[in-house]
Amino acid sequence: MNSKRSILLLIVVLSIVFWNWFLPGPKVANDFPIISESLLKSSMNFPFVWSESGAEGLGEYSTFFLWSWPTSFISGMLANVGLGFNVVETAFLFIPFLLIGCVGIWKFLESIYLTNAAKFVASFFYLTTTYVLLLIDGGQLSIALAYAWFPIAFLAVEKSIKGGFNKKILAGLAVSILGFFDFRFIYVLLLLSLALFFYQLLFDPKKRTSLFFGWISSGVIIGIIVTGLNAYWLLPLFKAPISSGTYVFFTQTSFLNLINLGHSILLLAPHWFKNIFGNITTLRPEFIFIPILVFLAPILRPKNPVVGFWLLVSIFSIFLTKGSSEPLSVTYPWLFSHIPGFSLFRDSTKFFFVEALAYSVLLGITTDEILKKTIKFPKLKIFFLILLSSYFIFLVRPVWFGQMTGTFSEPSFQQEFAGLSQFIEKDKNFSRVFWIPSFPSLGYSSKIHPRVEAARLVQRRPFAIGTKGTYEMFNFLREAPFMGEIFDVAGIGYIAYPYLDQKRDNLNPDNIKYYYTFLDQLSKRPWLSNIENSPVPILKTEQHQDRFFIVPNIWWVIGSDSIYNEATKSVELKLAKNGLIFAEEYAGLGKRLDELPEAKIILNGKSLTDLAASFIKAEDLIFPARQLMFDPDKVSGWWKREGKDLIAWRYFLKTKYGIDNQDFGLGGGWAIGEGSLKLKVKSEKLKKDTILLARAMESSRSGLLKFYQNDQKIGEVSTQVQTGTNVHWFEVGQLNQDGAELEIESFGDINVVNVLVVLDKDEWVSYQNRTQQLTGRIVNFDEIFTQSDNNPAVTYQQINPTKYKVNVNHLTQTAFLVFSQNYDGFWKMNGQSPLPVYSLLNGFRITGDGEYLIEFEPQKYVYPGLIVSGLTLAVLVILLLI
Repeated sequence: MNSKRSILLLIVVLSIVFWNWFLPGPKVANDFPIISESLLKSSMNFPFVWSESGAEGLGEYSTFFLWSWPTSFISGMLANVGLGFNVVETAFLFIPFLLIGCVGIWKFLESIYLTNAAKFVASFFYLTTTYVLLLIDGGQLSIALAYAWFPIAFLAVEKSIKGGFNKKILAGLAVSILGFFDFRFIYVLLLLSLALFFYQLLFDPKKRTSLFFGWISSGVIIGIIVTGLNAYWLLPLFKAPISSGTYVFFTQTSFLNLINLGHSILLLAPHWFKNIFGNITTLRPEFIFIPILVFLAPILRPKNPVVGFWLLVSIFSIFLTKGSSEPLSVTYPWLFSHIPGFSLFRDSTKFFFVEALAYSVLLGITTDEILKKTIKFPKLKIFFLILLSSYFIFLVRPVWFGQMTGTFSEPSFQQEFAGLSQFIEKDKNFSRVFWIPSFPSLGYSSKIHPRVEAARLVQRRPFAIGTKGTYEMFNFLREAPFMGEIFDVAGIGYIAYPYLDQKRDNLNPDNIKYYYTFLDQLSKRPWLSNIENSPVPILKTEQHQDRFFIVPNIWWVIGSDSIYNEATKSVELKLAKNGLIFAEEYAGLGKRLDELPEAKIILNGKSLTDLAASFIKAEDLIFPARQLMFDPDKVSGWWKREGKDLIAWRYFLKTKYGIDNQDFGLGGGWAIGEGSLKLKVKSEKLKKDTILLARAMESSRSGLLKFYQNDQKIGEVSTQVQTGTNVHWFEVGQLNQDGAELEIESFGDINVVNVLVVLDKDEWVSYQNRTQQLTGRIVNFDEIFTQSDNNPAVTYQQINPTKYKVNVNHLTQTAFLVFSQNYDGFWKMNGQSPLPVYSLLNGFRITGDGEYLIEFEPQKYVYPGLIVSGLTLAVLVILLLI
């Protein structure tokens, strides 16, 4: 059978295995929910670096994921010509995966001169690994398309080494297309290409010079092409980098042992086949023949350079895929922390990409060698091919048995969610929909009703402080008396609590009982009302604000956000009337107090020293936590906890020491010493004759902190109090040497240091004098200090997700315009930077009526980048046509 017929047969067989794809109805999953018609059509637009349509319905800086804009644009274009979601996903995602996958892996295997029979077996295996099937079933279709395209991209790179200029251009285009599916896998391709580069230089010494220059020239040309075609998002990312906190969120890994060496060797995805995070499948004995067949290749075809290369790749990829599991458990965490680019991979299973390709090559070679030995027995040859294909089909039987939980299965509660969507769609006023625990695959989201997820918002400060313990992650809805106020200013109009999914949720009696108990508890909250006869349980909030609203009172808070509890005691103290800015949330934020001369100052359990220290410049701060790891240091015994990890931090303090604290950490984390320990802090900022200040926690379980330089005592701080817990600034003493290490000696059960700072004495005195000048503005959070006669009208027009026109009328006095999107310093109002209000939203000071233009600044870099990308594409087309 020739290649074309073999590829056609491969497509037919795979189509039969994936028969669920071709049934009518939506094919959805947790990572691939149904998209409303309005949102799908809006995808045909310019790339925007701010998105409100994802799980973070309060908006997020989306430049980091804007590489997929070309695929989104095409989806929107198909929607605008009348194709619905079901047709778009089938025609643009599922079918292309089949076609690209079959042709791509076939052509790649053809380059190593396998027979058609061997190519069929290896290709069938590559496209039916448990890893790629879970990608598709889980809705990570862009990664699945990258998986299908990956062999084409690698083959194009390989051919460009000895090829001419056009081959190098085609390689650049192939790599760029891989990046449009998922840019991270260009890094995987780079690692594989580097491995081939060094392998060829090592084992082909006669051609080292030509190979070296071939690789260098290809690398330069491919790099230029990839950079040019991606300039539309690389330029704004370069000019306006995402914050370190956002980057950590996107790239963090917990190094949990979700996969072991056995999973890697068997190429068995750890969540097969339910695809539920944390639900790890046991090693399945039926997969044992995969590594046996794969590692027969070097035995059946010894001393072969192709076998040698892919054998090395398979071994290395096995160790990468297993992550931090034994053996060599420290390898992946070390690579993650020290090798640039590794932090892009939050979990190690992404390296199944390379392992699957290496296994496919070796499996094809094994098949080829076995078939050569059976050439005299045609019937035996056919039997072996049928046996292998049947074995692979047997391994993925949950797909064709309909046991999967995502796109390969029929979604639950279709009629119920359709009814809910119709209900929400009838509400023409803006409000967000809060989904518990996360956005379901059939949920409704639109520009007017963006989705927000409990699982995401519970990590945000105003929601996290209401959470009690760690068992019930969403009990802040029930436990926090001020949560109705937070939902009000966050513009959340509905809370949807879908039924448990029998395919993905554990339907034991306790879970079912808890579901209905929690739903009943929510319906009894005074700020929520149950919507009767809704096909899916949904509650309506008592009140919610629009995207823009004005608060007449501005409060500058020194201290924690425990003050939210006061907002429920009076109508005049409602958060919708009072903008709270927490000066200790970010380093250097306190210096912006001058921007709000009418703001009242609250010392929430703090002193004038704390107010004075809030004026310290961010660049002067020294955070000891940044020199520590999350586990106790082997030398000092100290360890750290990030300030954003508030729920776990409070749980640790409560369960181990019986204390609690919810102070802000100035964005620098907490250095923790349990018992009598010594911590050495290095910093170039440590200068002779400067004043040392420390911000540390006081508690009943703390004791004493002593500070030394070269064994000479600088001073000490008592951190023990009889009751309560607080974080204060302390003046320690005067440093006696330049650049010498600072040693902190701790006494007591637990001591926590947030930040150190050294200041010139005159500078510290100036901050203290400034504090004295502000004492007249220091008041309690009380209704007697509020004003409520300011009742302006606010209207706005959304030009695009990064640009709004806001009109304010009938404003009688200076007020605060709150923009209900996640706080980001890149938002600007007529050039003015926002202030973080409620630790969540953007706030702008306004002094009178008028039209205000609010823009997300990095968007201005998209347009020149888009021109560069367009010109790059045009030049490439011309060069290929010449």
